[in-house]
Amino acid sequence: MTVGGGMKDGETLEQTARREAFEETSLSDLSLGPLLWLEKKTLICQGQPILFNQSWILARTNQTKVSRDHLELDEQVFILDHKWWTFHEIQTTQERITHHHLTTLLPPVLSGVYPDPPLGIGE
Repeated sequence: MTVGGGMKDGETLEQTARREAFEETSLSDLSLGPLLWLEKKTLICQGQPILFNQSWILARTNQTKVSRDHLELDEQVFILDHKWWTFHEIQTTQERITHHHLTTLLPPVLSGVYPDPPLGIGE
């Protein structure tokens, strides 16, 4: 699972990205790059379909140590650990990856080619 969450009233996309990254990883020195992908996805939450509009932003950091210290109570239940993944690990893992399309979307980004305008993915 990648970092993410809902926008709070009055927040910009950049503010949301920084807040969510800090809450979920304790990373605070992010350099945010371009908006890469836009995704609409319907998930069932507590028996109800909910439409998620997701914005994928490139983020870079020099920090490698992450922690769960700033997770909200509901996040502590399902975010049990963190792991930095190499692209090869993402391609070859037998673990369930929630964003399986990363194997197709990441190669251009990793070589410095960013979609402009952002690419629509998902539903």
